[in-house]
Amino acid sequence: AGGASDEAGLDGSRAGTRDFTVPITLRDLKARGELEGERAAQTIQALAVLYAAMGRTQELDELIDMALKAGVDPDRILDAILQLPNGERAKALGQLLERHPRVAFDAAHVAAIFADDGEPDRALEVVKRALPEEDGFRRRLTHMLLRLDPARGPAFLFRLPASESWSGRDLRYLRGYLIEQDRESELTQFLLRRLDDAPDDDAALRALGGLDRAAALSRARYRTEANPGDDGAWWRLGRLLEAEGDASAAFDAFAEAAKRNPGSTAFEALVATDAARAIRLIDALTADSADDELIGAAANAYLAAGQAERAAAIYRRALANDPGDDEWLEGLIETDPEGAVALLRGRIDAGVDSKDDEVIGRYAAALQGSGDAAAAYEQYERAFQRDPYDGDWQRGLAESDPSRAVALLAEHTRAHPDDASGLGAYGLALARAGRRGEAEEQLERAIATGDAEEWFAELHRVNPTKAIRALERRARRSRNDDLWGALGEAYVKAGNTAKARDAFSRALRIYPSSDRWADALRALR
Repeated sequence: AGGASDEAGLDGSRAGTRDFTVPITLRDLKARGELEGERAAQTIQALAVLYAAMGRTQELDELIDMALKAGVDPDRILDAILQLPNGERAKALGQLLERHPRVAFDAAHVAAIFADDGEPDRALEVVKRALPEEDGFRRRLTHMLLRLDPARGPAFLFRLPASESWSGRDLRYLRGYLIEQDRESELTQFLLRRLDDAPDDDAALRALGGLDRAAALSRARYRTEANPGDDGAWWRLGRLLEAEGDASAAFDAFAEAAKRNPGSTAFEALVATDAARAIRLIDALTADSADDELIGAAANAYLAAGQAERAAAIYRRALANDPGDDEWLEGLIETDPEGAVALLRGRIDAGVDSKDDEVIGRYAAALQGSGDAAAAYEQYERAFQRDPYDGDWQRGLAESDPSRAVALLAEHTRAHPDDASGLGAYGLALARAGRRGEAEEQLERAIATGDAEEWFAELHRVNPTKAIRALERRARRSRNDDLWGALGEAYVKAGNTAKARDAFSRALRIYPSSDRWADALRALR
């Protein structure tokens, strides 16, 4: 722009006035390979910026027409339309669609341009025309439909032929949106119709369970009666009965699921419902098994039932079948730290794992669990030297010997001020060393930098008011549903229901598929 074609300045850097020419034609650009791949997108958008800045919309139209004929991705053409000033984009887009009715422009992209340029009716028309043509659930188009037509949008969606194949995630997305709008009944009726047609549709049954438990229970019972060999049906029935408060019936349903498909999921549910009955059944199901996954699942069940000694023996049995399984090793550390110390010391002394920070760090955890904090600190320091960014080793230093850890972690955070886990561990060490004011400062930095939920809990122990304020500041700068959800939970603990409701609503808007935030919001009504 403003010079020979070799010095076109397509980034606009030399476009200081509005009275320059753009001597490059698309034919020149195509010959030079400028209309291939990402170069094409950059070229079209750069020229669009120049034409838009000069108000030369006719030439922009010609540019776009030629670009389409040259085979440029239609989405990149829409990006070029966005370079126009507000108020002119919808007009240019409308003309483009009239000139090229057969080009497959992305409907969500087109609708977004119309909506953002003040023409929501045209945007809605595009969305409603596109959605019936889609095979599955299109989240972006669905979101736009619900935003543009909240009153009638759900009914439109539920009439779509593709609705018969929506997944559980898709249904949870709609559930979250409608719960926030206090309009769950519309989805409930849709799910009941879907289950009439497909009684074994687990996605629909699960979604219904979060909206109308009585109706879901009726459908789940019918499903187990129709197909008693379906472990998933028994599992779903157990979950619904558990939510209903009928622990005995829930246990019976989980037992049926476990008999058909034994494993961690079923065992955990059994223990949570009735630990004594669960152990007897789990023993019977795993007594002759050589599968370390099944054996380890039994050990987890014993641990959950409060039988640590028996759990330790079973963890050792699982490790005998699979010595490298981290889950069983961590279970042994928790239930028999002295035994874990001996096992890990043998591996380290043999030289096989002597430089592996994961093994050294777990050895430190076992020493800590056995009550030898001094030796644990030494091993945590060895693991930390091999991987100074590992949050487990940083926290281990702070917990095993806070006074010694303060200096080491202070040096680390000075060198790495953006390491959130390091900042948090430093704050934790300061707090446990009795240096409360300094601890608050470092924990606030950790929350602001990252790992906000973990370090919020630590700061909350030191100063609850300051912890909530720190989390508020972080959440306001974020579109992370976990942060907003954690803030909602903090407000619940503080007794501030109104603010909790707002925070959970925000979390649900960010992640509409979350059962956790949907249930939290419903619980506050």
